[in-house]
Amino acid sequence: MRKFSTGLMVAILGTLVTGLAFGGWHVHDFMVTKLAMKEDVLVAGAKADYLIERREEAIVRQIAELERSPKELTPTQRSHLENLRKELEEARQVRRGKK
Repeated sequence: MRKFSTGLMVAILGTLVTGLAFGGWHVHDFMVTKLAMKEDVLVAGAKADYLIERREEAIVRQIAELERSPKELTPTQRSHLENLRKELEEARQVRRGKK
């Protein structure tokens, strides 16, 4: 009886250790392949900020160009100007994290 219980305990412990080792390896593999690392997230955030800044600058240039026009704006130009202002506001909201 004693040999049986010792063998059973060894089998249970062996299974538990193997399961923990495999589980730990699987969790590590999942984290490495599926989840973004902190550095990757920071780099992506910096790139997104850069792109938003460049887009905002381009919109401001276009708005200034339309507003500097010596002649009165056509309805199409006024509509374009209004759309640019909305786009600029949306970009600013994205930057503030509200969108």
